[in-house]
Amino acid sequence: MKKILILLFLINIGGVGLAQDIDKNGAYTNLEEALKNPDVVYALDLSNSDLNTIPDSIALFINLEELILDSNNIEVIPNFIYCFKHLSWLSLTNNQITELDKEIEKLKKLEVLYLQHNQITKLPETIYKLKNLYEL
Repeated sequence: MKKILILLFLINIGGVGLAQDIDKNGAYTNLEEALKNPDVVYALDLSNSDLNTIPDSIALFINLEELILDSNNIEVIPNFIYCFKHLSWLSLTNNQITELDKEIEKLKKLEVLYLQHNQITKLPETIYKLKNLYEL
């Protein structure tokens, strides 16, 4: 019995480092870890990751509800971002984005959109079609 408890303790300690990258609610802060099980990724925060572009592999997270890419060097929002049917929270503050595509209207469930501290000077008219958007 004592050996089993020691073994369980050692296994538990070995998994402590993973808790920093994975949340039990499907929230990830590490792209590589998220890619191991893309269907259960509901939130992804890659803030301060020195990204120049949004990785194409993010398109694999079909159940994504929250995407946070703050404080990177992103200039363009790729079209696949506008295909996330469950996305309710999109934060791209403190990047180098110059334009928001009219395809933003496809994000029907979007409630929160943060774009502060970018180079955007005009929002597309289609943004008014986002009926659930309450914070911009």
